[in-house]
Amino acid sequence: MSPGNSPIREKCYWKIYPKMKNKHISFRRLSEQDFPLLTKWLETPHVKIWWDSEVVWTLDKVTQKYKSYVDQYKIENGKKKSIFAFIIVRDKQPIGYIQYYDACDFLSLPTNKVFDFHKIAAIDFYLGEESALRQGLGSAALRQFVQNIVFQQFSAALVTPDIKNHSAIACYQKAGFIPCLKEEKANELWLIAKKEVPHVHEFT
Repeated sequence: MSPGNSPIREKCYWKIYPKMKNKHISFRRLSEQDFPLLTKWLETPHVKIWWDSEVVWTLDKVTQKYKSYVDQYKIENGKKKSIFAFIIVRDKQPIGYIQYYDACDFLSLPTNKVFDFHKIAAIDFYLGEESALRQGLGSAALRQFVQNIVFQQFSAALVTPDIKNHSAIACYQKAGFIPCLKEEKANELWLIAKKEVPHVHEFT
């Protein structure tokens, strides 16, 4: 993807990640037993409009796409690339799907200081259960996932929602992500969060 002509907001580079309130959220690795649930979620209207809306999802299609995800890889341009997929769980009930991967494996990142990190992860997620919507669970889950899982391996996290997906953008901003790029060709708004680094006081 190209960066287009949109300006970069430099302050997103120094974003301090907010703390999370406990909402009894946890994550477990995706398994093949979850495929019927993914089939249901991907055909739910509030998910389908933004996730492969042209596909009529069946259990066979979900199995074909996600089976390798269970083994933590995806074939991209004929090569195995790592991808880590999870089910979002609240109070022991599955409510959504989330995945992360090295952004450089799947995206063309602009060459500027906003994206000048040692390692940057890209994240995709949704809440599949309608009963879990409009409760702040999405932003809470994302904060916890990034802090406890993604930032153990990466120094920054990136999300790339459709620019018209206002609810997702609001969720990401509530979770601490800041807009840094409007990707005109793909109609995406890129938002980034940086791992908090303890302050080092300089003395002169």
